[in-house]
Amino acid sequence: MKSEILYYSHNDLGGGLDLPKQEAQETLWTPEQPITAEVIWRINHSDRAENNRQDFNANKRAGKMRLVKGCIDARRLRAMATKTMFYDTIAGGGDLQTVTRMINNNGIELVDVESHHGPEIIGESPTECGGRDAKAKQVLSGNIDATRGNNLDAYITKDVKHHDAVIQAYLTASAVAKLTEKPVAVTAQNHRTGEKKLIAVMHKKGRDLSIQTAIPDLSLIYGDGYIPEELYAEGIPSLNLKDVQSDTVRAYLEEYDDYLRSLQPTQAKREEYRRTHTVHDPLLMTLTTDIRSSGITKPHIFDVPGSIVRLSAPRSRKLDANQHVRFTSEDKEKAWAQGRYVISHAAENSGKPKMPFSSTKTVFIATPNMEQAIDLASELATQDFMLRWLLQEDKKVIVGQMQAGYINDIAEMAYDISYGRITNIQFRG
Repeated sequence: MKSEILYYSHNDLGGGLDLPKQEAQETLWTPEQPITAEVIWRINHSDRAENNRQDFNANKRAGKMRLVKGCIDARRLRAMATKTMFYDTIAGGGDLQTVTRMINNNGIELVDVESHHGPEIIGESPTECGGRDAKAKQVLSGNIDATRGNNLDAYITKDVKHHDAVIQAYLTASAVAKLTEKPVAVTAQNHRTGEKKLIAVMHKKGRDLSIQTAIPDLSLIYGDGYIPEELYAEGIPSLNLKDVQSDTVRAYLEEYDDYLRSLQPTQAKREEYRRTHTVHDPLLMTLTTDIRSSGITKPHIFDVPGSIVRLSAPRSRKLDANQHVRFTSEDKEKAWAQGRYVISHAAENSGKPKMPFSSTKTVFIATPNMEQAIDLASELATQDFMLRWLLQEDKKVIVGQMQAGYINDIAEMAYDISYGRITNIQFRG
């Protein structure tokens, strides 16, 4: 298999076609069209994307940003993008090294550790989180693979602490709250409706950690005390916003509710939202180090409900010899493990409408340095799950240099594949 490449660049890294800045009112892309490097470039350079970046930066300078740590699931409503940083991993798992740096940024005023779920069933744990389902199967089967490597079982064993999505969020929030004196909320979003419940608020002041929680008995979430029939006897427990002691958290969730109502002003809109959020079937998988939502950097694609599954790339705080963000071998293992979850499903379900990831035909890798993005994409292409996907029709990998939400280099990679392995990777401009 051999594919051609388009290259759009501000420098001489690999080509030389600069595209003019597009006006916001122009139709830059429709869901019927493939997502190409040109499409992503034009959208990222649109007036709308630029306005988003400016609003994001202004809110960050004013200390009015929120950090939402949650699952990669594209059905989750990522509201108020110009006021929010998102750190997305499978089931909201992962270590807190990168998140800690984000939490204590002066621009952040609170942290929301968000779980997600489908329709609530009284007396049962929330469902429809794929990472949660994988963890539950692991626990029930006893097939726990704690070895290192890029397999999903290894990631889930180490980085997802519980097979109940709400408890996973609560345990993560408990760890986060010890690292900051900013309020930490525990929430559960119904991705079918966008509605969000507040389960708990944690706030450390000095050595004291205060917890306001709707969970009547915390022993229900630890160890053998976990009894979903009791924990969810009246559905997912939630606090009444009027009773919330943190003004910051209360104002945030009131604003979220207002935002949701603006998206769904009529019953018809609410029904349309439910219909488009039933199956997890994004068009694009993004692996990025950028803290901005896809609503900032790729707004016209993000407008289509559930269109982008975004993986936050783990990376070391230390810089490499070229002063670029450094990816350790462990960082890459975690990235590939999460990428395997998306791409293996996309390869398996390709051509099967209404199946998870059946429409995922494009991967976009964005880092602050173009050569680094190319290296990551080249290494990713050697993974067995990626090869199966690349061998299918209309699949493409795009790499970009993104700095502060702005793409200044972008390319589509060209692979030669023979006998089930990569024989050559090219760029031609």
